[in-house]
Amino acid sequence: MNPDHIIIAGSQKCGTSTLFEWLATHPEIGTAIDASSHKPIKELHFFGGKNWPKGFDWYASQFPHHSKRSLDATPEYLTHANVPMMIAKVFPRANIIVTLREPISRAMSQHNHYLQQFPQTADWDWRCPGDDFAKNVSAELEQPFEPWRGIVGRGLYAQQLLHWSSVIPRSQLCVVILEEWQLRPIETLHRIFDFLCLERICPVDLKPHHLQAYIALHDPLVTIDVLTDLYKSANDQLFNWLGREIPAWQKYYSRGN
Repeated sequence: MNPDHIIIAGSQKCGTSTLFEWLATHPEIGTAIDASSHKPIKELHFFGGKNWPKGFDWYASQFPHHSKRSLDATPEYLTHANVPMMIAKVFPRANIIVTLREPISRAMSQHNHYLQQFPQTADWDWRCPGDDFAKNVSAELEQPFEPWRGIVGRGLYAQQLLHWSSVIPRSQLCVVILEEWQLRPIETLHRIFDFLCLERICPVDLKPHHLQAYIALHDPLVTIDVLTDLYKSANDQLFNWLGREIPAWQKYYSRGN
């Protein structure tokens, strides 16, 4: 298996499916393939996940194109504290891509996704399964999940990136912003291919993937204000880590601040 592994580690509901589809078109990148359908598999859930007990041989067997750079896009990786250590041990040269989204919008998208998939999502990381956005946020603030889990917790990006960069060199981490690459997809793809030391190409199809319609979220302004206050300092910490601000995120944070 090619040791220069590529991992899209997260974050959930930040465009990982679209990035996976785009990167998978590169002739030097190979995805895992389902043995029955022969279709690409996006999420392997190996490092720190349900498939870790199956062992490395199982993981390697999922990627039939051994000479290519293998691509695993499992957004759960970012939120598990033990995953960067596991990756560093197995693939010390791995390149990690992280895509982020304004955290309030991300939280709404997570809730919408869980609500649409309910009751299959009943035991996932939300405090009031099947209930509205405001109730889930309020309940999670009263009883938080373990670090970086939950509708609110997953949006604390700086804590996650600080942890990852304490294990994996910053030179092996590439962070892109959903709101920016939606506007400039080719520019972002070129940046990612440069990061991966691969030839720049442009996929024929640049449409977004895995979009979902929104159903009623019941997100009163007071809930937005609570999250705005909560995420403001967290975002400032992220901007310090990135070395820049993200103007596209100001729609919530410029009001009266």
